[in-house]
Amino acid sequence: MSEQLNTINERLKHLRKNVLRLTQSELGNTLGLGKAAVSKMESNTSTITEQNIKLICKEFNVNYDWLVDGKGEIFIDTDRTTIELLADDYKLRPVEVSLIEEFVKLDEEERNVLLNYLQNVFLKNGQ
Repeated sequence: MSEQLNTINERLKHLRKNVLRLTQSELGNTLGLGKAAVSKMESNTSTITEQNIKLICKEFNVNYDWLVDGKGEIFIDTDRTTIELLADDYKLRPVEVSLIEEFVKLDEEERNVLLNYLQNVFLKNGQ
């Protein structure tokens, strides 16, 4: 790629315009922003908030490290599971990942029973 993408603002514009092929209005609609806000983010006259960075990454499967630091590929590996992504984001240990995996396999009634038990054990006032 011959285009210099040294800043997050340049990468955002490149992503929107050349990769996703969206207008500023279309990207803004996805983020809950107006066209002017997207324009300001792309031109570095407005800071791109962490909330918007995470939303862009989530909505378009964009690699956070690429968007923020220009490292790696533009898109994340689509074979990774949501739980693997959570494990990375929250630095979960393998035992924590296993617990989450087993929890989500439970049906709704079983999850409710377990949650009620945990609330009674760990929350004195049962919140």
